[in-house]
Amino acid sequence: MAQTLDQGAIGRSYTVLSFEGLPEATARRLESIGMTPGVVIDVLNNKSHGTVIVRLRETRWAMGRTLSSGIQVEPAEPKPLPPERNRFVPVAASSAVGAPGVWPGSHTRTAGAGQRPSGTAEDPDASQGEGR
Repeated sequence: MAQTLDQGAIGRSYTVLSFEGLPEATARRLESIGMTPGVVIDVLNNKSHGTVIVRLRETRWAMGRTLSSGIQVEPAEPKPLPPERNRFVPVAASSAVGAPGVWPGSHTRTAGAGQRPSGTAEDPDASQGEGR
């Protein structure tokens, strides 16, 4: 069921069908930013008498009623998020700043069990100064 983009509901995805009634230069400009027939766009906001804000290829675009009323769309099938966005990926504790075994300023090396990097405040030799 075809409709125009200005009739789109907030939070829904739509597939672009055509650019009916828009000047040729405007249709070419829309195609140059990636809004081509077949592309899926998401309606982020739709003011009743103002701007329509859409997400197109990870970019937000705002357009007026005149422009959005010339873009023919149809509801798109919802797409699941890619697996890397659906699940929590834990980070190893030893790679986090401030984690046990990682010392500030030395993010690339860790001390072994019971060892501390030299020059830290907890190093007894470090508190005596440099002139030893």
